[in-house]
Amino acid sequence: MMRPYFKAAKIYQLDELNRPILDEETGEPLLGHLYQWRHTFVHKHIMAGTSVTKIAEMIGDTVATVTDTYSHFIDERQAGLDESQESTWNEKELARFQVAV
Repeated sequence: MMRPYFKAAKIYQLDELNRPILDEETGEPLLGHLYQWRHTFVHKHIMAGTSVTKIAEMIGDTVATVTDTYSHFIDERQAGLDESQESTWNEKELARFQVAV
């Protein structure tokens, strides 16, 4: 039922390197599946900082399922936050304000 939409939108199944997986018989890319849209939806919300509770509510699932299934996205967001925080701090500038104890 959704195949025409996936075909029109060029939504394909992807391998771990983000390349389309090809059908062994035809050599054509395998069309995607509905969970790819769900996956993208959750990823976008996690990266935007939406609470896991709110995401679970929006997709009609439990917080445990969201954290278990999409933990790699949560880790990705945390790594991005850590990187952003590290680039914000200027160690030389901070040293000027440190008080000797």
